[in-house]
Amino acid sequence: MDLSPQIELSNQLVVRGFSYTRNQPTLQASISYDLTDDFFVGAGGFTSSSTEDNGIYRGVNAYLGWFHTINDQSAVQVSIEHNQFFGDRQIIWPYTALFEQYQTISDTASTWSYTELRGDYYFSRNSSLSLIYSDDYLGRLTGAVILEGNWNKELSDRFSVKSKTGYIRAGENQLLEKVVYASSGLHVSFDSPWGAHVTAHYGNSRLDRIVGEDAAGTSIVFGLSYQF
Repeated sequence: MDLSPQIELSNQLVVRGFSYTRNQPTLQASISYDLTDDFFVGAGGFTSSSTEDNGIYRGVNAYLGWFHTINDQSAVQVSIEHNQFFGDRQIIWPYTALFEQYQTISDTASTWSYTELRGDYYFSRNSSLSLIYSDDYLGRLTGAVILEGNWNKELSDRFSVKSKTGYIRAGENQLLEKVVYASSGLHVSFDSPWGAHVTAHYGNSRLDRIVGEDAAGTSIVFGLSYQF
C-alpha cells in the first residue's frame, strides 16, 4: 500500500482549456492511496485568491478507481470522481472578454458540483486514451462526453514533456456545446521531493448559436510542487 501526498503552488488553475481561478495564484493539495494492487482512492482540493465574483476560489474532489495491467505495455483503468466547487461558474474562460458580453444568457452559482465516470486505456507507459462522462459538466445542467488523449516523453532523468488534447461534446442547446482543448508542458524533477513545470493551455469553443463565431484562448501555467 502506497500513500502519496503532494502540494503545488501555481499562478492559476487551468483544466481542459478553462481557467478556473482567472489568473490568480492557486494552492493545490492531493493525496492518493493504494488499497490493493488494483484498487485506489484519492482526494484533493485547491484554494486561490479569486473572489466569488471573479472565478472559482475553492474546490475539492474525491475519487475511487480500479487499475489492471494487461501486459508489459498496456493497461486499463476505470474510476469515478466527484467534484465540488465554490465560486462563479460563469466566468472561468480564458477568453473572458468575448464571453462577458453574453453573461446574461445563463445564471451564476456560488456552489456547484458534478460527477465523472472515466475509462482509460494505456497503450504504453507514454500514451493513453480516455473516455469520460460528466453528469453536469462545469455546472451547466447538462451531461457531457469527453474524449482525451495523453502523451508524455522523458527527455532525461530530470526533464520530461507531458501533452494532452481532448474534445468535449455537451448536451444540445447549451452555450458550451463543443470544446477542443490541448496542453503541453515541460516538467522538471530535482534531486529532492521538489518539482516544477511550465504548461501552455489552449481552449476553443464553437459559439455559432450565440455569437456567430469561435471563441478561443490560451493561457500559461507555472507550477512548483512538493511530493511528501
